[in-house]
Amino acid sequence: NVALEQLYIYDNHLTAIDISTNTALDVIDVSDNDLPEAQVDALLAAVVAAGHSPTINNYIDLMNYGAGTNAAPSGAGLANITILEGLGWNVYH
Repeated sequence: NVALEQLYIYDNHLTAIDISTNTALDVIDVSDNDLPEAQVDALLAAVVAAGHSPTINNYIDLMNYGAGTNAAPSGAGLANITILEGLGWNVYH
């Protein structure tokens, strides 16, 4: 859905997600899932590729607050986080 603006899919133990066609997202909460490093990096790269600058208080949440095992981003993922923060995103990882 290209018009989707908020995606809350936290605490579902997901191991994969593809948001490449969701170019209008302002909130992406995938905390407490089980995303491996490659999926974390792909999610961040997809948001960078969309080139969408969010409005105020918008974020990407990749944290593990309890039951999740999301991997940390790789060096490439960290570079994408720097780009996203420059566009105005808050990225929690």
